[in-house]
Formats: sequence, structure tokens, C-alpha cells
Amino acid sequence: MHEHPTIPCGLCQCGCGQPTRPAQSTDPRVGAINGQPQRFIRGHQRRKSPDQYVVNPVTGCWEWQRALAGTGYGSMWNGVKIVPAHRHYYERFVGPIPAGYDLDHLCHNRDQSCPGRATCRHRRCVNPAHLEAVTHRDNVLRGRASSARYAVRTHCQHGHPFTGENTYIRATGTRRCRTCHAEGVA
Repeated sequence: MHEHPTIPCGLCQCGCGQPTRPAQSTDPRVGAINGQPQRFIRGHQRRKSPDQYVVNPVTGCWEWQRALAGTGYGSMWNGVKIVPAHRHYYERFVGPIPAGYDLDHLCHNRDQSCPGRATCRHRRCVNPAHLEAVTHRDNVLRGRASSARYAVRTHCQHGHPFTGENTYIRATGTRRCRTCHAEGVA
């Protein structure tokens, strides 16, 4: 589990804002280094609070209020190990996630103003109604990464159509325009 990106070192990473004491010994299992501030006040990572998430009245998102991984997704202890909070809530209320599937945040797909990546506020959403189990490919293509933008293009950068007879699929799975290749451009 990573520290919340906005909570400075020396304050409890659960978000309470209380200062932590220096570690008495080095323990790599919990990230403690002798003499350095501890990440959590003893017991805070185990405390039970009704404020695990807050419902956003505008979007309907259940916004995670606890620890965040470095990727911006909520993380939690499920009694066995640390897991992404959105996956835990989906499995709790909907059912198991099929092997090889990702969870796609539908609330993210609807919000065109969201910048994406680790700053995406939708990564905090744990509302099972906002999640859909999809293949990794579908999840990537629904996103805003360059691979998703490229996949929906119908023409190459020189204006030639990506049709069956004018498109070569490389071993890597990327497309290549046959006309551009024949003309020696791009």
C-alpha cells in the first residue's frame, strides 16, 4: 500500500492528519525505518469507520476515503491481503470477476473532462453500479490512452483509409498503411 500522494511524511497515512512517532526499529514488512516517522499511528490502518466512502450526490460515485495506491485506486485490507477497493466492492455486491477481466469505471467513460491516469477521480469510485467486468483490451480501448485514440482512427496520418486491402497488421498487432509503405512515407 502506498502513501496518499497529498499526505506529507510524518503524518498518519490513513488521512487523519495526526503526527506519527519515529519507528523504534526497521521492519520492511510495514515500511518502518528506525528513526523515521511511521506511516500509520498504531491501529489506524485497522480502525473501523463508517466513512470508508462518501456518496457524491451529483455523480452517484461512492468516493473512497481511505488509503490510495500510487495509481490513484483505493486500497484496503480484505482480511487476507491488500486489494483494490473497487474490486472488493464489486465482488461483494455483484459477484466474482472472471479470470483475465478488468473492471471498467463507467463513470470515467461518461466524464469527458477527466484527465485520466493516476489523477483520475473516478479511480476512487467503488460503486458496483459504476463498474463493469470487461476484457483488458476493451478496458484499454474505452480509455483515453494513445492506443485507444489510434484504434478508432479510420485513416492513416496521410489520409489513406484503413481498409482491409490497404492495412497491414504487424506482428505487434499495430496497423500499417500499405499505400504509405509502398510510397516510402511514414
